[in-house]
Amino acid sequence: MAQLSLESGHDKRFLPLFMAIALAVAVIALDLVQVGFTPALTREGGGIETATAVLYLFCAITFVRLAGPVIARSTWEIPVLFLFMAGRELDFDKRFTSVGILKSRMYLSNDAPLFERLIAVAIIAVLAYALYRLVRAHGKSFINGLRSFAASQWLIACGIALMVGSKAIDGLGRKLLPLGIELEDGTNANLGMIEETAELGIPLLFIAGMCLAVRMFSPGQPE
Repeated sequence: MAQLSLESGHDKRFLPLFMAIALAVAVIALDLVQVGFTPALTREGGGIETATAVLYLFCAITFVRLAGPVIARSTWEIPVLFLFMAGRELDFDKRFTSVGILKSRMYLSNDAPLFERLIAVAIIAVLAYALYRLVRAHGKSFINGLRSFAASQWLIACGIALMVGSKAIDGLGRKLLPLGIELEDGTNANLGMIEETAELGIPLLFIAGMCLAVRMFSPGQPE
């Protein structure tokens, strides 16, 4: 897999990260004026969740800017996945359909009309193909980067780990009920705040990884 140098120089390569932090602070500050330093900041559609969605959009823009239009077109799956994650943060996966497109009921029941299920299948198919392309084109180089302790790859790996961890505690109280474990309301609320705050760090880690990477990888070329 051939490597392509980033367009930005070393003196400016962290500029997108600084811009992302400033953008997140601005979005959260707008909500902070209304609700103050309260748990409402981490509510659904609140400042932190909105800032997370905005940062995923910024991830897509940052990738296109750093990789350049030619490489961005050939690795379209990366910005597409960022856009999907932005939509997920804004609840687009369930806002426009009778059943969420990530719910098994969408496909295994008649709770949603046929046209909604067809649209959902198309979206999931694009998402699955994008993930397949991502792993096929960049999986080997990513693992090699981790083995060689490349900081950019480890930052991205930390972002992925944080994503898995935040997903694990999402609705933890509900997940533990079948096991006979009931969490207190205060514990559930604290876990919700931790989850939303952790999710804000995921796109920041991705942006930091992209800024720190001296090279981008171009698929379909020999190493």
